[in-house]
Amino acid sequence: MRPIDRFLPYFDVNEVHAVSVTGSAETVYRTILSLDFAKTPVIRYLFRLRGMPSTAIGLQRLLSSGFILLADHPGQSMVLGLVGRFWRPTGQLMPIAPDNFRRAAPAGCAKAVWDFEIRSPAKGTVRLSTETRILCPDAYSRKRFRLYWLVIGPFSAWIRREMLRAIKARVEEEARRENATASP
Repeated sequence: MRPIDRFLPYFDVNEVHAVSVTGSAETVYRTILSLDFAKTPVIRYLFRLRGMPSTAIGLQRLLSSGFILLADHPGQSMVLGLVGRFWRPTGQLMPIAPDNFRRAAPAGCAKAVWDFEIRSPAKGTVRLSTETRILCPDAYSRKRFRLYWLVIGPFSAWIRREMLRAIKARVEEEARRENATASP
């Protein structure tokens, strides 16, 4: 069982993206924690369109804007959660304690989980994936969310792919620098 399965085993919508990274699982994990995604023009622009702050978009900023850290397994995975009415202009995010996340979402809301999963299939290579799952507990929220996702879904996928590219680029650049300083 993957960590994300503990929080949202059943869902209405999901998307998965993955990339192969040359580096260590620890470096990938550390990069996820520290990278400022606002330095990626696409992400900065798409966040700005949504009315979200487009400066310093890192994990801490996401957590302070309504995301909840549900599970954290350093070097292996991280799961974030969110409850709200995402189809509304402000998203109407609902504050919820991590321990209460598994309970049913309030009627008219949607529940989302998003993970980063780090696997090391071979020494020096990491498979980094991200999965987003959304559950709408009633017909009203499902209808609203699906209309919203029809427009927003491709941009959400674009953001996730850009995040993976940025993580890969940072980790592999770090590895190149380390190799250059280690070589005589």
